[in-house]
Amino acid sequence: MQQNTKKEDVHKKNVGRYLIIILVEVLAVGIALLFLGQYKDQNTRKQMLFHGTLGNLAAQSLDEMSVAVSTASAAKSAEELETGEKKSNSKQAEEETEDTEKERAGESTSTAEDGKQATDTSSSDQEEKLTKEEKKQRKEVEDLLKNMTIEEKICQMFIVSPEELTNYFNVTVAKANTKRAINQYHVGGVVYFASNIKSESQLKKLLKNTQTYATQDGGIPMFLGVDEEGGEVARLANHKNISVQQFSYLSNVSSTEEAYSIGNTIGTYLNEFGFNLNFAPDADVLTNKKNTVVKNRSFGSDATTVTDYAKAYTEGLQDEGIYATYKHFPGHGATKEDSHKEFAYIDKTYEELLENEWVPFLDAIEKKMDMIMVGHICVPKIVGHDTPSSLSKVMVTDILREKLGYDGVIITDAMNMAAISNNYSIEESTVAAVVAGCDIILMPADFRKAYKAILKEVKAGEITEERLDESVRRILLLKKQRLDW
Repeated sequence: MQQNTKKEDVHKKNVGRYLIIILVEVLAVGIALLFLGQYKDQNTRKQMLFHGTLGNLAAQSLDEMSVAVSTASAAKSAEELETGEKKSNSKQAEEETEDTEKERAGESTSTAEDGKQATDTSSSDQEEKLTKEEKKQRKEVEDLLKNMTIEEKICQMFIVSPEELTNYFNVTVAKANTKRAINQYHVGGVVYFASNIKSESQLKKLLKNTQTYATQDGGIPMFLGVDEEGGEVARLANHKNISVQQFSYLSNVSSTEEAYSIGNTIGTYLNEFGFNLNFAPDADVLTNKKNTVVKNRSFGSDATTVTDYAKAYTEGLQDEGIYATYKHFPGHGATKEDSHKEFAYIDKTYEELLENEWVPFLDAIEKKMDMIMVGHICVPKIVGHDTPSSLSKVMVTDILREKLGYDGVIITDAMNMAAISNNYSIEESTVAAVVAGCDIILMPADFRKAYKAILKEVKAGEITEERLDESVRRILLLKKQRLDW
């Protein structure tokens, strides 16, 4: 019995020991698992942090790569635009270039290597940027175009002297003959000279009557223009019977404030007399020391100065409701010859002009200035022959319109100047200017011959009505901006 009791006691003690051992082991395992869990959790967090850092670095690297690609693409796009290349190195480069161009501001201007080259954006982008008023104007113009005859469209592409319009000499009044001529040939505009001026009251009546005849019965208003640069070219200020402020040579202008004041003063008195278009400013950079034609009319030989002064002068005109005309693309300041008397030549390359003579025009394009006048200036290093820029599709369409991105109204210099009249027939020069891409033909030597030449080409299918619409659309849209109709 006692022996059995001892065995039971030993068994109980052994069970107790086993239980304690098991409890200790369980506790140890639990503690071990606890520490292991904390370690794993900490390690997981470390891994997450590590991978997160890598992710950020990767994202940053991708961003940097994207910026590098965009920068490289932009540089490539500018290089191609400046050198005239048409192909990119790969499909990817083309897509990157397109994306870069879409991100840049402006309807049709972009930046080249010097920050001044221009490119086009899509028509849908242009449409989105239009104001409600601009959309209304475009619709009105399109509706008008649909109802215009071919003859009416052609007439809108001319600005002529009152003598050429009426077929009378020395026109100083606008009465029955002017009314009859406008009813037959409703031209886009009329340009006046000192010979058309007798007195202040006479000039006001001449312009008022002319515009009245043009706009009666809902007709399209005319551009009533004049060469009033200030200084040596000022049809009104230099006229003995007109009392307005006179200015010294524009080459003497010394600040943007002075340039603005001159433009604003001229704009004020032009508006009072009834003009709405000034063939100014002279945006030529005087780079040829032998130049005489714009020597006193240019704002100077520094491209930046000319750009700033031309812009300020233009703002002065526009603030008084006067349309401005940048002239003479591709740059009369680089010539020795005078295109009034003969062919004028520029002995420079595309790149050289881009860096200097074209700087003011590039600014005008960016600011969407009203008109750019193309001169009768030969640029053989670009065109390859002696065709004047005003008659050259390369200069007007390929370069000014497409490469530099100007979508405003392009007007020729006066077509009765010797550089044109001594080398081409009226018919040849007029048709060539239209084919080149000019919107307005200024002062042909014989308006009726010029008009009939275009009409003949349209009827023969050599010039399409769509080509006429391109120019007339620009002309009418420009008229909608400031003229009351």
